[in-house]
Amino acid sequence: MIKKLRQRFMAPTTEGSFLKNSAIVAIGFTLARVLGIGFSFALAGVIHPDTYGYIQYSISLALILAIVTMPFAQHLLARLISVHSEDQQKSEEIATNFYVAMVGLFVATLVV
Repeated sequence: MIKKLRQRFMAPTTEGSFLKNSAIVAIGFTLARVLGIGFSFALAGVIHPDTYGYIQYSISLALILAIVTMPFAQHLLARLISVHSEDQQKSEEIATNFYVAMVGLFVATLVV
């Protein structure tokens, strides 16, 4: 059974490579979650509960801010650059403003 699965993952067909890539992504997500939980337990054991709560609150707030801003910002940047693709100066101005806004959001996240 394991040989069949291994052959299926190594198959040059589109379906086999899709399964292989999906398995790699799933393993990566699992590893990231395990590391996150381990880090949370280590952090909870080292610092004071009030400080730990503040850190968890800050992380939650930063994640909510990232969820709200990032997907829309990427699509908006791509749209604006494609609309102004003829005008190089305008495209650079849009990209610069985008970077300034992202740095500002990053700093605001750090402050919170």
